[in-house]
Amino acid sequence: MAGDPARPGVRRGQHRAGVRAVRDAGVLPVADPDHPVRAGLAGLPGAGAQGDDIASLLSQPASLVLPVVAGAAGTAVAYSRYMRSSTVDNLAEDYVRTARAKGTPERTILWRHVWPNSLTSVVSLIGYSVPVVFGGSLVVESMFNYPGVGLLFWTAARNADFPVLLGVVLVIAVTTVLGSLLADVASNC
Repeated sequence: MAGDPARPGVRRGQHRAGVRAVRDAGVLPVADPDHPVRAGLAGLPGAGAQGDDIASLLSQPASLVLPVVAGAAGTAVAYSRYMRSSTVDNLAEDYVRTARAKGTPERTILWRHVWPNSLTSVVSLIGYSVPVVFGGSLVVESMFNYPGVGLLFWTAARNADFPVLLGVVLVIAVTTVLGSLLADVASNC
């Protein structure tokens, strides 16, 4: 299957060894119980460090590895897929065809034309994801018994602690506005 002639580049590179290697690198540690990445993570503590201040939370760096990996892995995969989709869409644009017709090297086309245009939508997505960082991930925090804003919100909701709920919602609303503003400023620079 060659792909859609109206959108050149859509299927291009899908079966290259590098593309397969990157795709498989994300799947193999999950699928193979004897994978070295899984074996390396097995010795790490399953609970987050407990404490009332930042110094006590950061006193055991090994306890931060699993929560960070659990929280960041899905986000990194989502951003990489979004970036790939945006890049594939930009490869079919007229300016790419024009640059190829002028004899511009493929590397220059990708890094100077396609990559910056693909990043604008990803930067906007990152801006709207800023509140997730401050809101925390309730699943990750409860799984690793890690004290965070998400767990605080959940506990306050269960106990009907409305002042705490209002404070957390206010913080998340402010970070949403600031994240959106920063994303707009960054994409217009």
